[in-house]
Amino acid sequence: MVVMVASPAFTEADIKLAAGARSFERGLDYLSAVADLDITSSQITASVYGSDVYGVCLITDDEGLSGACTCPYGRDGFFCKHCVAVGLSVLRMGADLPRHMEAAQVRRQALESWLGSLSKDELLAELLGLLDEDKDLRERFELRVAAANADTVTVRRAVLELVTLPRREYIDYNQAYSYTSDVYKAAAAIDDLIENGEAADAVEIAREAIDLVAEAYGSVDDSSRSVVDAGYELLAAHLRACQAA
Repeated sequence: MVVMVASPAFTEADIKLAAGARSFERGLDYLSAVADLDITSSQITASVYGSDVYGVCLITDDEGLSGACTCPYGRDGFFCKHCVAVGLSVLRMGADLPRHMEAAQVRRQALESWLGSLSKDELLAELLGLLDEDKDLRERFELRVAAANADTVTVRRAVLELVTLPRREYIDYNQAYSYTSDVYKAAAAIDDLIENGEAADAVEIAREAIDLVAEAYGSVDDSSRSVVDAGYELLAAHLRACQAA
């Protein structure tokens, strides 16, 4: 369970332990680069301005302090200098921290209240507007619709398109994360088919997708092992389909 109270559930020593001495020292230089800090009862998120704008998320649970960042080092699973800067920025709030948490809760409640006040048609209009603006989100919804309608032909075509690399194309380190996302989408689509009673077809689609990911792997710089992790999720989806069938 994620724990976050009026005072930080971590100390400077916890940050140093998570980051290591080198990243901790480098993080000190980024304190002034932290922006959009949002502190809720479940997590801390922020933007950190460096050579690019990076998104940071910190959580504390029974296993201690952990962090995620969109910078290359963070995407490799390390508690980076940007995570350090965000954590230290929270600690430096001191007595102002409860006020920041209360403000975040007020914004959340206001959003929920506004959404609750909308009619079904108004909510649909808001969602369709988001789908028009976000191609990735729209494709995910389209896949879910196809699975809900037991349209296995459409789901198969979409899944295979997601995991197939163009012939002779090489995916570099940064592009690998996009391919990783596509593999996870494919696994999610297979799970949707299983939930909608099409486990037998899901088994075959998963098997084809696994073969294509294995074939593509030789053309991907997976130094971060993100594609490997996504591949394991695809294997797990295949297993779930077999069990359901």
